[in-house]
Amino acid sequence: MTTDQELDLIFAYENGDLTEQQTLHLFGHLIKSGMIRGLQGHYQRTARFLIDQQYVSPSGDILIDLAEL
Repeated sequence: MTTDQELDLIFAYENGDLTEQQTLHLFGHLIKSGMIRGLQGHYQRTARFLIDQQYVSPSGDILIDLAEL
C-alpha cells in the first residue's frame, strides 16, 4: 500500500466512510507497518481495543471472519 492509499483510507475512516471490514484492514495495516505509532492517540486506542477484542492480532493480522460482519 502506498502512502497516498494509506492517507486516502485514513481520511475515509475519519469521515466515517469505511465499512467495518475496511476499518479492520486499515488498522491491521497500520499495526503491521508500524505507522500506528506515529498517529494520534485515537488510532492507538482503537488499535488496542481491536486487539483486546481479538479482532486483530498484536502483529496486525485480522482474527475474525470478515464475512460475518
